[in-house]
Amino acid sequence: MSIDELKFRWHYFWNTLKTWISNGAILCKDPLYWDLWADDERVEWHVGSFWQFIKWIVTHETFDNL
Repeated sequence: MSIDELKFRWHYFWNTLKTWISNGAILCKDPLYWDLWADDERVEWHVGSFWQFIKWIVTHETFDNL
């Protein structure tokens, strides 16, 4: 994994977390949503818990194509 990919993962995690905190989603029991966009097109869309998001961002194969 390259340093650029690590930076992307960190920034994606932090920006998503800030969004969930600002809209209160992280505090309720509703599912959380996250997605990836490339060239104005959604390439992935997920629903799950905070811990599922953590697992996804750590174990996702690669973000090089974004």
